[in-house]
Amino acid sequence: MAKIFKIFLFSMILALAFGILSLSGLSSEFGQARWLAEVHAEQIGTLHVVITPQEAIDDGAQWRVDGGAWRNGGAYVVLEVSSYTVDFKIISGWAAPSTRTASIVDGQITEINGVYSQNTGALAVTLTPQ
Repeated sequence: MAKIFKIFLFSMILALAFGILSLSGLSSEFGQARWLAEVHAEQIGTLHVVITPQEAIDDGAQWRVDGGAWRNGGAYVVLEVSSYTVDFKIISGWAAPSTRTASIVDGQITEINGVYSQNTGALAVTLTPQ
């Protein structure tokens, strides 16, 4: 029993040291001390970015958050609650979607749709007399 208590106490000390737990108070009830520990959970949400059309995806269309690693369309990323910049990769033959701001809300999925449009060329013909 003493060994179990020592392991429990050591675990609690580590949790306090690494900020996993914090003491929110100490109360006494009928002469017995009781510790109240409060678990602090991070506020997180999920970002989901969908890229279309499939032809742009086949040509290498991707997205990233705050200048990080490029990701494929359809990926889910767990982020802390905050605002993030989402930009889209420039690929040959396509106009990339504009940069967007994603506001991550605790416990929710934020979805952004990135629609690439195919670049179209122009033909100019100049006729001159012979």
